[in-house]
Amino acid sequence: TMEATKIAFNDIDINVAGGGHSGYIYGVINGGDEAMLRMQLEESFGNWLQGWGTFGTEGTDINYKGDILGFGENWNTTVYPGTNYLVYVLPLVEGKNSTDYTAADIQTLFVTSKDIEAGGSATLTMEATEITYTNMEVALIGSDNTSMIYAWFATAQELAQFKNEEELFDYVVAYNIEYGQVSMGNTTSAYISSLNPGDAATVVAFAVDTNGKYGQIYKQEFKTKSLNYNEALKVVIDETACKIDATSASIKVS
Repeated sequence: TMEATKIAFNDIDINVAGGGHSGYIYGVINGGDEAMLRMQLEESFGNWLQGWGTFGTEGTDINYKGDILGFGENWNTTVYPGTNYLVYVLPLVEGKNSTDYTAADIQTLFVTSKDIEAGGSATLTMEATEITYTNMEVALIGSDNTSMIYAWFATAQELAQFKNEEELFDYVVAYNIEYGQVSMGNTTSAYISSLNPGDAATVVAFAVDTNGKYGQIYKQEFKTKSLNYNEALKVVIDETACKIDATSASIKVS
C-alpha cells in the first residue's frame, strides 16, 4: 500500500508498506507534469531491463513512514511548493527474471505539494555585503515568520522582458526551482558577476511565511563601483623602444 499522509507546501510525508514478495525496487522522482514523470520512469525502467544502470533502490523488505525525499536514494533535499512527485515500487517475485517484468508491474503514487498563495505577512530587507567593479552580493533577511525566500539578481535588460508583475513572479519561482536556489529559512544571499564598472542590477525577491503564503515582491537596485579619474596614474611611451617598419609597429607602453 502507498499513501500520502501529509501534504504541505514544503513537506510531504508518505506511508509505503509491502509484504509477500522476495524484494522491492523503489524510489521517487519529481520535476515535470504527471505524464512527463511517468515517461521518465518507464524510460529508466526500460534501461534497467536492458542492463543499463540501476532502477531505484533495492531492498528485501519495505515499510516506510516519513519524508517523501527519504524514500530511497534521492539527491533532492527540499520539497518545493507546487511540485509533482511520483513514488514507485516494483515488487520482485522469487525466480522471476528481470526481463520478465513490464511497466505494468510498477506500482505508483502521484502526489503534488501544495502551492504557495498570496496574502503572506513575511517581510524582507536587503543589504549589500560585497560590491566590486564587476560583482555584487546582497544579503536578504526575512522576518521571523519567514520559511522560504525566492530571489533573482537581474540586469535591466533582463527585467525589461517582463510585461507585468505576474510574469516576473512566475519567472522568479521557476528560476529558483530549476536551479535549486529556493532558500529554506529566513536568510539567504543573491549574487551577480561579470558586470561592468558602474552597472546597475536589481534584486527581485519575496518571502514565504510559515503558512505557505508569500508577501510583496521586493525590487531593489544596486550598482557596481565606478571607475574614477586618478591624475597620479601615468602612461609612458618609450620612443626609443618603438620598432616601426613598412607593415608593422611595436610600441612599448608602461
